[in-house]
Amino acid sequence: MPKLNKEESRQVLADLEITTLAEITDEWVGRFCSKLHDPIKKAAWIKLLAIVEEFQPEAAKRWANFAKGNKGMLLEFQGAEPWYKQLGALTFTRPFALVQQRFLEWNWRALMKVRKGIDLDPTELIGFQPWPRETGKSSITEWSCIAEGAILRADRRDCGRGRRRHAGAQSDAAVGVRRG
Repeated sequence: MPKLNKEESRQVLADLEITTLAEITDEWVGRFCSKLHDPIKKAAWIKLLAIVEEFQPEAAKRWANFAKGNKGMLLEFQGAEPWYKQLGALTFTRPFALVQQRFLEWNWRALMKVRKGIDLDPTELIGFQPWPRETGKSSITEWSCIAEGAILRADRRDCGRGRRRHAGAQSDAAVGVRRG
């Protein structure tokens, strides 16, 4: 990739929605990766990777190896709904209802905090799903267990700590326990 002049560098930074490279953090990557469907953002991302490769070749190799070993990383950065929709495409065939979106986001925020080693507050410990029949309670709950295992995979000490209890109105579904 040819070197960028000052104006081109400023434009790449503007397209990346930053003013300096020092602003690139895990949180920034998470927010920015959800915008990679935008061709301008994707082009800026590719330029950024090329700059890193040119000036920090060892870092670029580590990034590439990490990305190969963590293929779901970019999907995780996009958040709960894209993660569930892509990985659970055969289960989630319709758009999520607002109550489902709220539950997924609540669960996702808790998983991200646990992964970062941040203690959960009491409102993040119990999820309540008073949804009527045939609204996806079981599917959402089962996939939330899958998400817990997948998201917390990097630190096996955290896996298995979480318990999800599903209490249904039917006696045969009254109590089911899944370990994450």
